[in-house]
Amino acid sequence: MLGETDEDRLSILTKVDLSAEKEAEVITFCRDNEEQLSYRAVINLVRELKGGTSGVSVGSAEFSLSRLEAYRWWYAFRKKHDLKITAKKK
Repeated sequence: MLGETDEDRLSILTKVDLSAEKEAEVITFCRDNEEQLSYRAVINLVRELKGGTSGVSVGSAEFSLSRLEAYRWWYAFRKKHDLKITAKKK
């Protein structure tokens, strides 16, 4: 489900391709909202950062993640940044 190797598991980070600045925004959001953090809120933030509220950024193709890809991204992102934060499924 997540991949057989760490390389497989972390490959989703390349697909999502957030800049270091945007990754820092996600980390700050997670830490600031840790008590009531929901998985859906984190993924929605990523979608907004990738293309605005419509999910499409000017001059680029539509950005989307399947449920499995979103789960894989959350796992890989926490592993990459050694985050011990867990999000509730809401």
